[in-house]
Amino acid sequence: MPDPQMSTPAVSSTDSGVRRIESPASVRLPAADVWQRFLSIRDQVRGRNRVLLIGAKLASLAVLLVREGCGITLLDAQPDGFDALSEELAAEGSGVAHVLRGLDSNTLREALAENGYDAAVVLDGYRFELESLLPLLSSAMSPQSILIAVVAFDGRGSRTAEPVFPGMLVQALPEFSVERLAVSDGFVESVFVRDSKPMTVDEHSILATTELAASEEMRRLSGKVRTIEQELQDTREALAESERQVSELRESTSFRLGFALVMSIRSPGSLIKLPMTLARLFRGRRTRTVQVQKKVRTGLTDWEKEALRHQARQSMHGGAEMVMRSIQSRLPDAEESGLAFAYLIAAQACGAEGRRDLEFEIASRAVELKRSVGMLRGFLHVTLRCRQMQAASDTLKELHDAARSGNKIAEGFIDQFKTTSSYKIAVLEAIPPRPERWSPAEGDRFVYVLHNSLPYSSGGYATRSHGVAVGLAERGHQVVCVTRPGFPLDIKPELAPVDIPIVDTIDGVQYQRIVSPSRAGVAEYRYILDATERLEAELRRVKPRYVQGASNYLTALPALVAARKLGVPFFYEVRGLWEITRMSRDQEFAKSVSFDVQRHIEGTVAREADHVFTLTEPMREELIARGVDPARITLLPNSVDAERFQPIAKDLELARQLGLPESVPVIGYIGTFVIYEGLEHLVEACVKLHERGHDFRLVLVGSENASGQERGPITEEVLRIAREGGIEDKLIMPGRIPHELVESYYSLLDICPFPRKPWPVCEMVSPMKPLEALAMEKAVVVSSVRALTEMISDGQTGLVFEKGSLGSLAEVLERLIVDPALRQRLGKQGRKWVIEERSWRKVVDSIEGVLGRFDTGSSEDASASPAMEAVAASRL
Repeated sequence: MPDPQMSTPAVSSTDSGVRRIESPASVRLPAADVWQRFLSIRDQVRGRNRVLLIGAKLASLAVLLVREGCGITLLDAQPDGFDALSEELAAEGSGVAHVLRGLDSNTLREALAENGYDAAVVLDGYRFELESLLPLLSSAMSPQSILIAVVAFDGRGSRTAEPVFPGMLVQALPEFSVERLAVSDGFVESVFVRDSKPMTVDEHSILATTELAASEEMRRLSGKVRTIEQELQDTREALAESERQVSELRESTSFRLGFALVMSIRSPGSLIKLPMTLARLFRGRRTRTVQVQKKVRTGLTDWEKEALRHQARQSMHGGAEMVMRSIQSRLPDAEESGLAFAYLIAAQACGAEGRRDLEFEIASRAVELKRSVGMLRGFLHVTLRCRQMQAASDTLKELHDAARSGNKIAEGFIDQFKTTSSYKIAVLEAIPPRPERWSPAEGDRFVYVLHNSLPYSSGGYATRSHGVAVGLAERGHQVVCVTRPGFPLDIKPELAPVDIPIVDTIDGVQYQRIVSPSRAGVAEYRYILDATERLEAELRRVKPRYVQGASNYLTALPALVAARKLGVPFFYEVRGLWEITRMSRDQEFAKSVSFDVQRHIEGTVAREADHVFTLTEPMREELIARGVDPARITLLPNSVDAERFQPIAKDLELARQLGLPESVPVIGYIGTFVIYEGLEHLVEACVKLHERGHDFRLVLVGSENASGQERGPITEEVLRIAREGGIEDKLIMPGRIPHELVESYYSLLDICPFPRKPWPVCEMVSPMKPLEALAMEKAVVVSSVRALTEMISDGQTGLVFEKGSLGSLAEVLERLIVDPALRQRLGKQGRKWVIEERSWRKVVDSIEGVLGRFDTGSSEDASASPAMEAVAASRL
């Protein structure tokens, strides 16, 4: 569809290379505030069939409405250029007839006689008294029609220039309800909808609006006075500037030379003296620096930008190439910089229509044409909207380089961008390149960088860390566990730095603390950079041969950068993807830029790592989808210390303390209360068991906080369900317990359910606790999420129920309650499987198989071969 604004353009060029398109008189661009008003009106009447426009200089509004498919009747008090406008509207090709008439009493009467308008707009230049015009309009409008009036408070658009009071508008339209009534910049802005319901008028609101209008009018008049005074002052300053320039001109060499030549012609005496005059002139001349004022780049007007957006929307059905060809056809003489800017506008228009693929492709072409700071800045925003995070990282690095080279525009943008959550991707620029050869290291020291650890945290993360560290130490490796800077002070505010031992030794494993910097109250990218510096200093002191960091990137990225600076291999142990965890409980988070930023950083750290360990096959698949080389990934599943967790006799004293009857089956869970564990569903299933007449006890050990005893929302929900379901006397919740008492509590349990919810995080990440229960010969019940069915074979090592189904969970629990022999058989088979398949010994075998690849000294030689990968897989 041809663009009416560009049908007969007059073209001019600017220094910037932007080809300017001058609008024809019929659609000349209004002032900026009027233009924004037109855009707002277009949005409000979108979808209407017949629109009546009354006012002056409404050609551009008419074009905008026709583009939306509206049929218009335009009554314009200034009809100059109607012929050209008529041709342009016809060229839109909508097939709707448009009436263009000058505004007078006869044309108004003829237009109102047609009736059937479902929208009417009254703007400046309406010429009539609104008290008589509005009732006439209402009689010509259909039910549910909309009437918009944006008129000057001082009435300058009418014949008599009487003030327009908001109350007058309301009284003139008794059959309309008020959608909007406000005052802005001296204009009363109103939107009415024809409604059969009686008008409800809030007189206080109307009075307040009127007072506001009067106050704004007084300020406007006062502003006019100030404007006149300012113009007078500007004139005086301009005159003084002119006098200064004349004075400089009289002193210039050119003027004095010209004056001497003119005088020599007029006077014979001056002609004789001319050689001496010239000599003195050139001997006394002064060197002057003439500053050439650069032309100011005016860029494209709002109308021209809107025209480009319209052109992009009309052509985007043919893909990016058609959009760009369309823009090129409108700007055949544009330089690359101008064409790039036009492409960027077109790209954003496509994105606004939901075509993010086109937005990114076209914007990429734009920045290829012109890699100025301004274009890079716009392209960065496009990459974030289009979820192209690698392109965002590359673009931000270019802007950083420009800022470091002294570009003030880049410096200002970076200062602003630092305040956004997206800026954290800047931390990836700190990663040094992978060295060709590893630096020689003394000994066999293995540094394990952890997010948290015993004894301050006792959840599955800390348990796994300790199992891996103990297993490596038993093989003769010098293991040093280093917790992230700031831990545990940032989770235990009651502690002071003097309360934290620099080194904790647990089961022969050293846990070293770095008490600062703390991440509390600090931007994430700032914490990562500071933590990297502090961790690097610690690693230089320890002199590791290998460095391994565990999830998430907040811990692993500083460890990666520090290891690279030391020239030693870095392994990333991906135990979970925290953005997936948050997305599981908040699906809207997946649509946010923060999700993409975290996903990008996690993926980059994993790709940059020299090797990656992960827990499950679904997690391996996700890492491959994020670009990690499959040859650099080894499964390192959760395991258990089967010598520590083994069947023991029931702790009768503990059972007495908890009030557990001897012959009643006990259903129990021991671990951190997390929303995806499904503990509230477990209680609901137990209510069903109670309703079926089964006697049992439900023991839930732990709390929401793996490092504290605070009661949280999950605990409250569990208590509510138990109370309302009538099993409050069957529920026992002792809270968080010391790590050394875990086995005693397990001794009391007969059935250990793990009813994880059907969320993405549960499909990927496997828990530690089922393995502990299996090792202690407990009958284990799990939901059918992939991470759990990888470790439980239904009917062999435990029972599986349909994820998300309370009925299925209740049936499986009931089956175990009534069949003690089944519980005993599953328990024994489960322990046998754990000993054979899930010991820390087998995990250490896999780690050592990877370490052996890095003994050559060459980083390239460390890539896993298919044969070595097969060996590693067979050990699992």
